[in-house]
Amino acid sequence: MSIFRDIEKRIDAQMKKLFTSENAVAQGRELIEIQRAILDEVEDRSQLLPRARRRFPFNDLLLRIAAPDVDRRSAIELVFVEGNALQSEIIAHFQSESIEFAHDLSVRVEAVHEFPAEISAKGFHIVYSQREAAKSEAQPIPAKRTALFTILHGQAEQNAFEVTRSRIHLGRLSEVLDDRRRPIRRNDVVFNESAEKPNSTISRAHAHIEYDPATGEFRLFDDGSSYGTSVMQNGRLVNVPSAGGRGLRIESGDEIYLGQARLLFEIA
Repeated sequence: MSIFRDIEKRIDAQMKKLFTSENAVAQGRELIEIQRAILDEVEDRSQLLPRARRRFPFNDLLLRIAAPDVDRRSAIELVFVEGNALQSEIIAHFQSESIEFAHDLSVRVEAVHEFPAEISAKGFHIVYSQREAAKSEAQPIPAKRTALFTILHGQAEQNAFEVTRSRIHLGRLSEVLDDRRRPIRRNDVVFNESAEKPNSTISRAHAHIEYDPATGEFRLFDDGSSYGTSVMQNGRLVNVPSAGGRGLRIESGDEIYLGQARLLFEIA
């Protein structure tokens, strides 16, 4: 499940506690759109480093959000301030996108009744700064390893994929949309949309792989696919538990089955 879907579920649940059903839906939709815009903006402020790395250069953010009435101020406090929710979600977004950031990153939120021009334009404004006392080093990100995927059976956007991410999505179509046509996931290893087998046995959000830099392990997880996920290891086909558990550790040279499609996994 993507970080945006988790955020939406949290905000919807909180709004229903604070408002009547009608007001909860309206307030929730507005705050979800603001949350998405905030995450997009802070990601855009990251700097490109050598070897395709990215780094967020600030360690102090002040977010001012328009709050024309008491209800909106209460909603902002609940959704963005309580439990440092916005700070936690910005950090989670950086981690999911492999963006380096300062270990002492601080995010403060203010609800503003009077709207200067920079706020009225989009409903919020972010002030970026670097605290002098903490200009040392960005949070160290352990070196990543490159995962190579070669398509052995099935039609994909390309014959091979090279991915250097801590979380790698595998599935059908490059972008997965919800029932409102909003993106909820982007696949890194992309099979084509087709009614023919084996592609018809691949779910759009079929599986993902997580890399643990502390152990150097890659683990494969099935994301509730219709036809299942399995791995050929040492001549034996091993099924991956569906939608849960610790997944299955995979090694360079293993063959991954997504339904009836097949691909070779290697570590560079």
